[in-house]
Amino acid sequence: MKVPPKQEQKFFEQDFNSYTGILIFGSDTSLVLDKISFIEKKVLENQSDTSFSKITIEYEEIDNDPSILQHELFSMNLLNTRKFIVIENTPKSIHSSIKSILLEPKTQHVLIFRSGELPPSSSTRKLFETDKNLAALHCYASNEMSVKALLLKKTMESKLSIDHNVIDFIAKNLRGEHSSILSEIDKILYYAQENRGISISEVSQIISAPSEKNSYDPLIHSIIEQNFTLVEQEISKLTDSGVHLVAISRNIANYFVKLLKAQTLIKQGMSEKFAIDTIKPPIFFKNIPYFKKGLQTYTARRITYIIHKLTELEIDLKSKNISPKLLWDSFLYNIFIKEKSQI
Repeated sequence: MKVPPKQEQKFFEQDFNSYTGILIFGSDTSLVLDKISFIEKKVLENQSDTSFSKITIEYEEIDNDPSILQHELFSMNLLNTRKFIVIENTPKSIHSSIKSILLEPKTQHVLIFRSGELPPSSSTRKLFETDKNLAALHCYASNEMSVKALLLKKTMESKLSIDHNVIDFIAKNLRGEHSSILSEIDKILYYAQENRGISISEVSQIISAPSEKNSYDPLIHSIIEQNFTLVEQEISKLTDSGVHLVAISRNIANYFVKLLKAQTLIKQGMSEKFAIDTIKPPIFFKNIPYFKKGLQTYTARRITYIIHKLTELEIDLKSKNISPKLLWDSFLYNIFIKEKSQI
């Protein structure tokens, strides 16, 4: 079943018991991950311990041995709870044995297939879009209409009133990955709240390239180099200059989304140069060596894990009555030091 954008809100309101599998695909990697994360939270929200419930498998593994998928779908975990299973890097055509498994009776578990852009001719896409027991969600690249809809939604949530000419200007000038657009909108709305309004010229300054003072490049380079003493120093520089930790975590997540997009293309057989050239906005030539090192340092599985944890961190920073610095320090230690050898 194809889920059109206008029906997605209704689709996300259900408990997902009706579908044997859900394909979430598209060129906007951050939007794909955002939708997967939303479903995961809804499926696992009542579980206090999800360590045995979240299962991530590379498609290549089940292509070589389809019984791996069958076992996960038709068995219970140690806590006898519902599983959330994600199949990474799904290709445009899937193994006939996997198709057969998808046609078997539905279990209580939720099965997600993640993929990049799939052409209409893709047999994988056709299967999920036409079978009534399957679902397909296409994560389209942003355009003026989608940016405007997102901006209006966020202004309503924030109870802000912004001039329609300013909204039109933002919609025409904001492009990029979903997470990047969200980050820019958050900055614009924060400024509008603090200053009781915002003009087109002020928006232009906010969404223009960051100044050297607030550049995230040294922080990203430190993360790629895994120099965590320097990471802490760069974060202190940013926070001292007025940058909130929410914005910092969002920008780090944006970078890892770009790494994941490139990793996915490389895994599909594309060259490293082609994968890097597809990133929009393009990687500045001086930063390409760091980006290449990031592709070598972080596996696709670890990148996905870090993005997920950064999303959780952002939620905690916005909702928990705990020192933001304490939350960040805990995240840094657990993700980049303590759990590094476990992922």
